[in-house]
Amino acid sequence: MKLCEETGLKRCSSCKEELPPSKFRKNKSTSDGLQYQCKECRARYEGRYDVQRAALRHRMKSHGSSVAEYDSLLLSQGGCCAICGAATPGNGNTNWCIDHDHDNGKVRGLLCVKCNPGLGFFQDDVGLLQKAIAYLRLHQ
Repeated sequence: MKLCEETGLKRCSSCKEELPPSKFRKNKSTSDGLQYQCKECRARYEGRYDVQRAALRHRMKSHGSSVAEYDSLLLSQGGCCAICGAATPGNGNTNWCIDHDHDNGKVRGLLCVKCNPGLGFFQDDVGLLQKAIAYLRLHQ
């Protein structure tokens, strides 16, 4: 698979993601000078598989997104939870919870293991969350 002239990206022959050339190792025998598989897929093939990153790839793909979008989203959030600002996902996890709209599946942000179920328990109901805030203020 060749490098796309329009986007500058190359599709990995294994995971089918379109990635920048930096995600591929060099290979002089190919027309574009890059291997057919991305570094991550190649590492899996060679037995150096990053299980955490693979799980993340699978989770993002189920939301119609990519690991690159996850990385970009985390960077835009300053590397922390979009709600509470926690610096780590919590409970020994290395990947953040992927918060998404349950109606359309669109990813909204990355949350820690406390904030993500918190939203879930309130069923994304803004009115219910406002009632909870009013309750907390009443009992301060």
